[in-house]
Amino acid sequence: MGELDVVVSLPALVAGVAVGAVAFAPLAVALAPVVRGSNNVSMTLGALGIGASFALMLAGVLVVHLMAGEALVSFAVGEVAAFLLGAFVVTLVIMVRHGG
Repeated sequence: MGELDVVVSLPALVAGVAVGAVAFAPLAVALAPVVRGSNNVSMTLGALGIGASFALMLAGVLVVHLMAGEALVSFAVGEVAAFLLGAFVVTLVIMVRHGG
């Protein structure tokens, strides 16, 4: 079993959180009309938002894998946690604003 190296893991975790937050931005832009309560929602924009978010997350994982492979797990945990937190916040906002 590998041991946790805080010197490697903590910066990778923080970088992962930053990349995850940036990767959520295209999806947040696509979800903005839903959050505002508009019925003018574009499936194309939603699909492009998902694709762009996935591409940004994948690019981050590939860069870390190539440059600092030992930090990959910490980076990926931070990245996914930030992305899921963004999705959770958007879900809560929609539920509060629209009585879900």
